[in-house]
Amino acid sequence: MNAFLTMTEVLDVVAPAFELTPQDVRSRRQNLAIAAARTAFCGLAAEFTSRCDSEIARLLDRDLATVVAARKRHARTLKLDPTYQARVWEIRLRLGDMREDLNSENDALRAARRFVAAGPSPSFEELRAICSRLIHVETAFQELAFFQESTHG
Repeated sequence: MNAFLTMTEVLDVVAPAFELTPQDVRSRRQNLAIAAARTAFCGLAAEFTSRCDSEIARLLDRDLATVVAARKRHARTLKLDPTYQARVWEIRLRLGDMREDLNSENDALRAARRFVAAGPSPSFEELRAICSRLIHVETAFQELAFFQESTHG
């Protein structure tokens, strides 16, 4: 199952990529940096959340037509502007990592729930296996974070 991120999570990644705050992106200001960030947010929110355009518009305090136009502009700008394309690619990588983390956490939690819901209390060995899986997931997250820091830092 593919997990979806929240619009706030997407906004929290998009805004700093454009050297802005989430409040800047949601503001009524209209300079080029904010407009580019809003455009990216509209495109990426549609891609990484389960929210429709009207919900994206509501978060940004804009009308539906504005969000639809921003998504079209996002697709067009991705094809024509290499700088925008590189920035969006970096954002996509971060959002993809967040989604992977969420999927892994959900897998471990589902396994734990299956054992608990199975009826009788799980045996010591079953509990140990669950804990081992959760520790493995956490270790993988730590290794990924270290790898990203060492390659980007």
